[in-house]
Amino acid sequence: MEQQLGNIQDITMTEHAMKRLKQRFGLTDKEMLKWTRRQLMAGKIVKENNEKGRLMVQSDQIILIVDPMNRTLVTAYPLNYYGGNSDEILDIDKEKELRDYLQKPLKDYLKMQKQKYTALLDGLMMDLRMQYMEFQNSDSLTDLAVIDKVEGKVMEVEDAIHAYQSSVGTAEKLINGSEIDSKAK
Repeated sequence: MEQQLGNIQDITMTEHAMKRLKQRFGLTDKEMLKWTRRQLMAGKIVKENNEKGRLMVQSDQIILIVDPMNRTLVTAYPLNYYGGNSDEILDIDKEKELRDYLQKPLKDYLKMQKQKYTALLDGLMMDLRMQYMEFQNSDSLTDLAVIDKVEGKVMEVEDAIHAYQSSVGTAEKLINGSEIDSKAK
């Protein structure tokens, strides 16, 4: 391995790798470099990704992706992190393949959510208009109950908008290829 990686003591880490080591292995900033070098020393190269020039190193039940040209650890994850088992090594680009495969269902989901929330917001806006008209037509100058109803409808509209944003946020990030959760590489 020293032939392809050179002196392992010179390996550094990308910001992304540091984030993943914290997230996936609970390592502190102080522990990361020593842990990484120990894994690389104990590991063996199991795959070369010629397209990006990266190496996949397996150390026990851990996969490390190393860029030998830049002398950096790119990311690391448990061997079975992407659904594999100890008898198989998963392809580095598996996440991209999965993301590409899910594009149409995700877009269909977003369309469905938009239709659902459009109908919900249409109804809420009609209710809000009715409450507002009731307020406008009220003879009482001091009846706060009418304005409270208007305020209640405004809050319902805001809640519906936040629910929509929340429901589509993850799907939209997947479509756009953004990092979304703890399983992002």
